[in-house]
Amino acid sequence: MIADLCRLYHYTIDHVLSMPLNRAGFLWGRGVAAERMQAYRIAAAMNGVDIDKKREDDRERRREFREGRPSEQGKAIMDALMRGET
Repeated sequence: MIADLCRLYHYTIDHVLSMPLNRAGFLWGRGVAAERMQAYRIAAAMNGVDIDKKREDDRERRREFREGRPSEQGKAIMDALMRGET
């Protein structure tokens, strides 16, 4: 754990050893999560999927939902209804 913290966050061993345990554990968890996400990116790239693009699309959909904007498909349906096409 100490080596991971030092490598990921450029801390000295003395600094890490003097950290409170909850802070060191939190940083270690962040490092593990970052390494796991990088492994997902590599695996997805091997299968032709861009995880970062998918995550950004999901964020945009959530943002539109919170703002009350319809999706492209929803907008097309509403436009067809307004024109009287059913």
